[in-house]
Amino acid sequence: MSESDPIGDEGRWSEIVARNISNEVQVTGYTGDGDSRSHAGVSKASEHTNLHFKDIRH
Repeated sequence: MSESDPIGDEGRWSEIVARNISNEVQVTGYTGDGDSRSHAGVSKASEHTNLHFKDIRH
């Protein structure tokens, strides 16, 4: 990530992280703030269905 990359693209960054850890960790559930699209990135990087839990107190 460079200094000029936008940090608001949570889906993109979550997908990158999920792909980087996929050899070591199988993500089956994801908790994020209710208005975030980061869960979409995690799901996109996964070969199986992920549960999405919404943190309503974020």
